[in-house]
Amino acid sequence: MQSKRMKTTEFNIATWNVQSMLPAGEMEETADELKKCNIQITALQEVRLPQDGWIKKKNYTLLYSGLKTSKGKHGTGFLITGCATQMYIRF
Repeated sequence: MQSKRMKTTEFNIATWNVQSMLPAGEMEETADELKKCNIQITALQEVRLPQDGWIKKKNYTLLYSGLKTSKGKHGTGFLITGCATQMYIRF
């Protein structure tokens, strides 16, 4: 019996302390830099967005989790670009 080989996809993964995603244009600027470096999945620190959720744009998805009661402190997330945006199940 011959086993079928699963299709594999390679991803470049990184971490980045962005120090805030609050300023206008910060998400786009971060996504552009990651695209230049061919990075599809990035763990982010200090996102500083309140609550938790996701923001889906044309070229990237931001999944984030922050404090429930305060805006502008702490928070983590993942910025997913390229074909990886179609592959996450839930956050």
